[in-house]
Amino acid sequence: MSENIVYDDSMLKSMNLNSDDITISTKNLTIIINLCNDIAKKIKEQVLDTIEHHIDSASPVNFNNETR
Repeated sequence: MSENIVYDDSMLKSMNLNSDDITISTKNLTIIINLCNDIAKKIKEQVLDTIEHHIDSASPVNFNNETR
């Protein structure tokens, strides 16, 4: 089982590395891109659901500015 390591800026600086020194295999890059796409789709669904909920729960107003 492989260990997942997250490098932040301070860790990179302590190793005298910068982000240009880190290489990612094509397979791993594809996995990262697919995960990002999945997350973006889930965020989009959540946003649309939230908007739909707010529209559905809004109190309808007629032309005389009276609520129903």
